[in-house]
Amino acid sequence: MNIFVGNLSFTSTEADVKKLFEGSGNVASVVIVMRDKEKAPKSRGFGFVEMPREEEALAAISALNGKEFMGRVLDVSPTRPKTEAQRKSELQKKRQLKARPRVVQHPREQAEQKKVWVNPAFNKRGKYKSGRRSRSYMKRHGSTGV
Repeated sequence: MNIFVGNLSFTSTEADVKKLFEGSGNVASVVIVMRDKEKAPKSRGFGFVEMPREEEALAAISALNGKEFMGRVLDVSPTRPKTEAQRKSELQKKRQLKARPRVVQHPREQAEQKKVWVNPAFNKRGKYKSGRRSRSYMKRHGSTGV
């Protein structure tokens, strides 16, 4: 039977939790959920314990729920299976993340993209203001593109 263990201390390890639950019976496995595994692993404050016998698991739940462990009051309960709606929403989120490609542009490409937004009629080389011509100048001389 799987057991949810919440409100764990961030410094607690799987060995500590296993030792705590072995007082009530045989423990098959202990998993503490971590975040940022690549950088610096840190506990998220909850985990799961798997016990092979259901009677021992129920005894452990009743004995350890509300008990203080490493300075925090534990929240121990049987795990609840995910509903079909929760599974579908998680799949949709994963698909959306995969569908959105990350576009990282090179600085030169960004500069070229900015040039597209400028009207090419104003970028002509000439005597007036070192190549850039004002709108009024363009209107007076009848240039197209204004």
